[in-house]
Amino acid sequence: MKPLLSSALSLALLYSTVGAGPARAAESGKEKAGQKSPAAAADEKALAAAEALYAEARYAEAEKAAQALVATRMQALGAEARETLRARLLLADALRMLGKVAESEAQLRELLPVLSKVFGAEDRETLRGQSALLAAKGSFTTGTAIEEELRSLVATATRVLGAEDPVTLMTRRRLAEGWYWQGKQAEAEADLRERLVIYERTLGAEDRETLRCQYHLIRVLGTQNKNAEVEALYRRLHPLQTKVLGAEGSETLHSQTYFIIALSAQNKHAEVDKLCRSVLPLQVKVFGAENKETLHCQNLLVEALLAQNKNTEVEEQSRSLLPLQVKVFGAESKEALDWQLHLLKALDAQNKHTEADKLCRSLLAIQTPVLQALAAQNKHAAAEDLCRRLIPLQIKVIGAENKETLHSQLQLIQALAAQSKNAEVEELCRRLIPLQNKALGNEGEETLQCHVYLLGALKAQDKNAELEAECRILTPLQIKIFGAESKDAVFCQSLLVDALAAQDKDAEVVELCRSLIPLQVNVLGAESKYTLDTRSRLAHALSQQEKWAEAEAEYRSLLPLQIKVLGAENNIVLDTRSGLARSLSQQKKWTEAEAEYQQVLALCERVIKPEESHTFSLYGLGDFIRNLGRNDQHELAEKVCRRVIAFYSKRPGPESESALHQRSALAGILRDEKKWTEAEAEYRALQPLFDKAFGTESASALRVRTSLAFLLLLQKKEEEAGKEFDQALALASRAHGPADDSPLPDVVMNMEILQSMGQDADVEALLRQHLTAFVKTYGQDNSEVLKLQTTLLDALMEQKKHAEAEKECRSLIATQTRLLGPEARETVESRCTLAGLLAEMDRDDEAEKEYRQVLPLYTRVFGAESEDTLRKRMLLARVLHEEEKPEEACKELGEVLDISLRVLGAEDMHTQAQIALLLAWRQTEDRGAEVTAQLRRHMPAFIQTYGQDHRRVLDLQEAIIATLITQEQYAEAERESRSLVAAETRAFGPEARETVKSRRALADLLTRQHKDAEAEKELRQTLGICQHAFGAESAETLETCHHLAVCLGMQKKQPEALKYARRAHEGRLKLLGRNHPDTRKSNELMDALTKAEAKA
Repeated sequence: MKPLLSSALSLALLYSTVGAGPARAAESGKEKAGQKSPAAAADEKALAAAEALYAEARYAEAEKAAQALVATRMQALGAEARETLRARLLLADALRMLGKVAESEAQLRELLPVLSKVFGAEDRETLRGQSALLAAKGSFTTGTAIEEELRSLVATATRVLGAEDPVTLMTRRRLAEGWYWQGKQAEAEADLRERLVIYERTLGAEDRETLRCQYHLIRVLGTQNKNAEVEALYRRLHPLQTKVLGAEGSETLHSQTYFIIALSAQNKHAEVDKLCRSVLPLQVKVFGAENKETLHCQNLLVEALLAQNKNTEVEEQSRSLLPLQVKVFGAESKEALDWQLHLLKALDAQNKHTEADKLCRSLLAIQTPVLQALAAQNKHAAAEDLCRRLIPLQIKVIGAENKETLHSQLQLIQALAAQSKNAEVEELCRRLIPLQNKALGNEGEETLQCHVYLLGALKAQDKNAELEAECRILTPLQIKIFGAESKDAVFCQSLLVDALAAQDKDAEVVELCRSLIPLQVNVLGAESKYTLDTRSRLAHALSQQEKWAEAEAEYRSLLPLQIKVLGAENNIVLDTRSGLARSLSQQKKWTEAEAEYQQVLALCERVIKPEESHTFSLYGLGDFIRNLGRNDQHELAEKVCRRVIAFYSKRPGPESESALHQRSALAGILRDEKKWTEAEAEYRALQPLFDKAFGTESASALRVRTSLAFLLLLQKKEEEAGKEFDQALALASRAHGPADDSPLPDVVMNMEILQSMGQDADVEALLRQHLTAFVKTYGQDNSEVLKLQTTLLDALMEQKKHAEAEKECRSLIATQTRLLGPEARETVESRCTLAGLLAEMDRDDEAEKEYRQVLPLYTRVFGAESEDTLRKRMLLARVLHEEEKPEEACKELGEVLDISLRVLGAEDMHTQAQIALLLAWRQTEDRGAEVTAQLRRHMPAFIQTYGQDHRRVLDLQEAIIATLITQEQYAEAERESRSLVAAETRAFGPEARETVKSRRALADLLTRQHKDAEAEKELRQTLGICQHAFGAESAETLETCHHLAVCLGMQKKQPEALKYARRAHEGRLKLLGRNHPDTRKSNELMDALTKAEAKA
């Protein structure tokens, strides 16, 4: 049988009886072995001829034949006869292949219900019709609906007809074609390889469908740049295509084009040259000279000629074919520009400089629109390729500093940026900007554009220090050229905010945000994404500076806008809610913080997917729980913690790492609540789970074991606790593999916790028992082993074992000096510890010597104004005082106090301790006024820096009042106190807690001066404010009642004094409990007043 006839008949299987369903078999069974009528035979012959035309891709003739068949069969058999329906299906397919897609689709939509009715829903003809309709709908490059329908249809056809049925294979082909246009080349390739095996086995190697499958495979491989595979497959396919389809067959020629592209990609230029010369005449004949594939092949030929330095021929071809390219693609097309680049390269290679220069300068007119068109089509790689070919020629022909050359490089940067090739963008920008500054000026439009691209590349690479520097260069230029309220200037400052925030330069972030936000509101709008981002940065930076009240205000005003613009369940909104909750928590506004965190948690439960649950901790609930614990809010901490555990138990699961760690936190909360039985049960339940999840010797498992040991100690179960500690330390001292985390940091932490519980003897005993094993396992020079030695030293010092502690300390200093160096933080700290130890042993001369040697090092390491340095200098002052060197001691402490006041403020506990100590020393010499004078010297600078009513100024004023009271200068203290009350009333309002406390202090001063009536009046006014602002049973109200009772008692107004004392006591009993110091103090006052009344 001739190959052409064989392939035509194989494709005609789609329209024949092979593999027909039951209905078709029954129909043919009527004739059994009998002969068909002449009319029926002629009719079948006509259908076979039409199908053969379709198979040979002669679609116009197939359409005409199918139309005649449809007309004849409808008249003879009716519209719903099986034979008529088959002819109508063939007609619809032919129309689609002729590009009459709408007409084809309309016919198929009309046909499908009839096919289903006549043949059945899962008959071959119905399934074939469904496949054809999906093909008529077009490719599924913009969505997945058609893809899903085709997948479903393939599954149905495979189940009903079999995997190798022509309808199944045709539908798979259409699905693979869709994948090709979607860019899913790997899926398409896999399907094509599977179908090729089937076609070769069932239809044979020379069948048209087999050949078409190989052609499609070549196309898919070529798209993936698998050029060697394309070449190998083509060399097998080409002889078969030539034999079956002919040398001029369209698919033969298409395959040759892909083969030429593959050879070109492998730089096989001579072979490309030879093949193009043989293929081009056939393409011109079959497709036409103006066909795009023909012109593409000619382009490949010219590129091969260029690569072989056949420049004369390139020039000749370029000049002759350029008009054709312009005619087909347009004068401002990439293709026309490509051909001019070929010509430019050939002219330059032949040293035809005048012509090359003229052509190079003329290219700019079409270069820009071509690149813009490519960018609009997201063809950025093509734009990059074009620029890379053009720029070297421009540099060579018209110069590197020519404006057109610079413009081309900017266009290359644009193409690279669109592909996120940020390192290349940065490198090119840094080379280009100096040339632009020289040729165009630093204020030139394209110079500024290049700066902007550099900013984007730096930001994308997280090079924040460089981004900051670049923003600081560009912003003044943009403001100068475009104005402060231009979008360019505003966006540049937004980037500067991002860069500063990424470097934790919070003070600068706050300053810049406050000036930028009004501009953004004016230029971009209050609800712009960029405005909201900047406000979020401001709130975060305020939090980082621990300006919690300001952060809270910013978060509160930002949140409604974000919800409006982004939606309540957006992750950015969650971040803001978390920030607001944290600011409330830090201000100890527990009720408000809990309410906000409950909203965060509820949103997390709705928004966060199970696989994202590891990000849950980012929303700050863990920090909130810890903060509650630190502030004795254990009941609330437990409540929130249990809800978080419930969240983790659902996602990612009850034995997940997140759930286990949260349960461990709950056990700690129960311990702090003194629910020791529950806590112990929780720790014991967790131990095997941690061992299973993390490993018995892991840091996490050991942490649970030692936590259990601490809990047992709290319950006075010393024997059980000792066993747990021994087991934990024995496990920790074993050698671990390289991938394991060392448990030593947890051992250090646990020993420190034991110390904080006053278990110094236990710490000493445990470390002396196990430290040798740690040294053996991890080495003497291990940093965590050194920390354990430090812990042992602390335990010895706490037990006043000074001789052993000194020996341990000197040994530790020697190791640290050898290992870390004499100026390492650890070494310097240990030397200060030694100095303190010598002072404890009353060896003050040695202590002074050690302090004087180490303090210059300490200052270099930690800074002259650090809290640690100031604390060590204060210790030196104490040593000098003990040595009876009062002037040196007071001088040292006075210098420390000056720095503390300036750096830490008068409110800091260490500053207050320094004031008290210096005052005590000076009072001994009747020189207490010098301390007050020293404090007063700082007042003008504080007012200038912070403002008259700033908290730091007011705290300094409080410190001055305290020194005056110590010196019994009550009248002057009263004047300062009245000034303080006035300032706090201005700054915070009359109902602020600070103002109320200062008014009570003023009343006490009045009482000290026996101005009891004034004191009573002050306290009654204060009481009224407290009741209104805080409530009748608030702590502030009860404190004021107590002070008023004292004042009334001083005036012998016993019944009224007793009334207020009883109110204070009963309120505190209810609010604070019987054993609270304030409750006991109120009880003592009430007893004293009762006795005084009884005596009277």
